Amino acid sequence: MPVSAQTVWQVLDAEGLPRLPRRDDSRRGPPARLDPVKAAALAGWPTGPVSLPYDHAGLFLLLPAITQIGLPDLIAAAGYPSTEALTSWHSIGTLLLAKCARKPRLSHAGTLADDAGLAVALGLAALPKTTHLGTCSWRVRRDSNRALLTGLVRALRPLGLATGEAGFNCDFHAIRHHGEQAVLEKHYVPRRSRRTRAVLTFFAQDHATSDMVYANADITKAGQAAEIVAFADYWNTATGSDPGLLVFDSQLTAYRILDDWPLTCAAPGNDRLRRDG
Repeated sequence: MPVSAQTVWQVLDAEGLPRLPRRDDSRRGPPARLDPVKAAALAGWPTGPVSLPYDHAGLFLLLPAITQIGLPDLIAAAGYPSTEALTSWHSIGTLLLAKCARKPRLSHAGTLADDAGLAVALGLAALPKTTHLGTCSWRVRRDSNRALLTGLVRALRPLGLATGEAGFNCDFHAIRHHGEQAVLEKHYVPRRSRRTRAVLTFFAQDHATSDMVYANADITKAGQAAEIVAFADYWNTATGSDPGLLVFDSQLTAYRILDDWPLTCAAPGNDRLRRDG
């Protein structure tokens, strides 16, 4: 039965129970907030055993592969933005860890900032916060992404990955915009079953290994039909040979594009196309 606070005090007073003593001034008000640790490069790696809290220890399984392909060097060579305190690897590496931790939005990457173990893995005193990561993302240019993809393909092929021998799966993916007054074109979003403001992205995936070998998020309606040709030209530049089998649906390109591009159909009426060498 709900009762008021005054009734509670009357019952306690009748039983001879006094009120709790009033807190002194030092214990009043909200709890004190600690200043967050700033992201900065470590002066030196720990030389002996060290015990740190790890909330996402599973991400450490990625470190051997990152080291094997030389990902920090590839990111540095791609020309990604950096600051006086943080290198491009510190920023892009943090975004990579957030993506592998299945953080759906950039604003959720801040939940990793308190993981001291991940910070040490990147050579930092603390991981960058959401504000820095958002600023870094806005400064990234298409040329840097393309250079990194090229470097990754060349590093993976000697390991038997991203060979393209079994062909490539190519498709568009519309990323819906959540907000107002977006200067974006409308694209069909399957999850919403309608056309809405979205960013249209194109990706190419190695069919045998499922490796992502190409992506572009700067596509307009006027140029989306020619994106399949842009991927073929990119693959030729990255590997020195034309891609083999390209698998895509009939909505990905148009006949006016294919008429100007030498192709050999694997089967009549099929959307599995092979480009001549």
